[in-house]
Amino acid sequence: MSIIFYLSKKEGTGLKIFKELSWFFKERWKHYLLGVSILFMISLLQLIPPQIIGITIDAITQQVITSKNYLIGC
Repeated sequence: MSIIFYLSKKEGTGLKIFKELSWFFKERWKHYLLGVSILFMISLLQLIPPQIIGITIDAITQQVITSKNYLIGC
């Protein structure tokens, strides 16, 4: 049996489990909303370090930053 035949035979079964568990998702929608919100905030926070590194590297290459400014953090 080929994999394509096997997958086509199983079509539609992926959503069936969500329909069967819909009562659970409806009961705990606040938990899922909180979890998705936290994941969204974490993904936004992960953008900050690369931005800081980019600004620092740009300042170093343009020779705007000195060793004194670098140590102070200005």
